[in-house]
Amino acid sequence: MIIAVIVAIALCGVAYYFLVYQQSNYYTQIDNSKIASIPETGGMKYEYTLDCYSENGKK
Repeated sequence: MIIAVIVAIALCGVAYYFLVYQQSNYYTQIDNSKIASIPETGGMKYEYTLDCYSENGKK
C-alpha cells in the first residue's frame, strides 16, 4: 500500500512538471482575409484558420 502511494505521488509530480514547466509558446498574426462565417454557437460567429509558429520558427 505504501509503495502504491509513493508511485501515485511520483506520477502526480511528473504530470505537474510536464504541465507547468514544459509549456510551449506559439505565435500567429491575425489576418482578416482568413475569416470564415460559421453557424453561431455560444456567441461565436466566425472562425480563423491560421498558421502558428514556435519560438524557433517551426510551423
